[in-house]
Amino acid sequence: MKNVDLVIIGGGPAGLAAAVAARKSGVQDILILERDSELGGILNQCIHNGFGLHTFKEELTGPEYAARFVTQVRELEIEYKLNTMVLDLAADKTVTAMNKTDGLFQLHPKAVILAMGCRERPRGALNIPGYRPAGIFTAGTRRHRPYHGAPHDAGGGKGALRGGADAVLRRLKAQYCAVPR
Repeated sequence: MKNVDLVIIGGGPAGLAAAVAARKSGVQDILILERDSELGGILNQCIHNGFGLHTFKEELTGPEYAARFVTQVRELEIEYKLNTMVLDLAADKTVTAMNKTDGLFQLHPKAVILAMGCRERPRGALNIPGYRPAGIFTAGTRRHRPYHGAPHDAGGGKGALRGGADAVLRRLKAQYCAVPR
């Protein structure tokens, strides 16, 4: 694995903005490491308006705001690796990570930016009882569910949503199911 000047851990809005700013400041060898299958982070779930007023001078939804940064990263030809889990960051800045393509690898950058952002709370923190509650998904898990090919999706059945952020519920309701009143 080649060494780079800057490794950014996290491909959400902070990581993408950091990469763009670093490139515009003259840093050439930049690598973004993202554990998800797409760049953009949690913004891909935030369909409400209110993003981008300061940075892009217009009101955008979360996915639109993330897409602007992703476009900039691609236009500036900043390298990134998706589906990549960072396992360790040592005191000497050695980054140990892994993915299906490269296997286990290490990077020895001159600098590291930690931009891991936020993450949906796990099921246990949401007080959903039981060890394996069948068919109960958090909003973040549900967002990825169509890609998982769960067997209970085969019949095209409807689901029910309870609780959660209003914007996420609106998106899920529009895409997947009816919300009982």
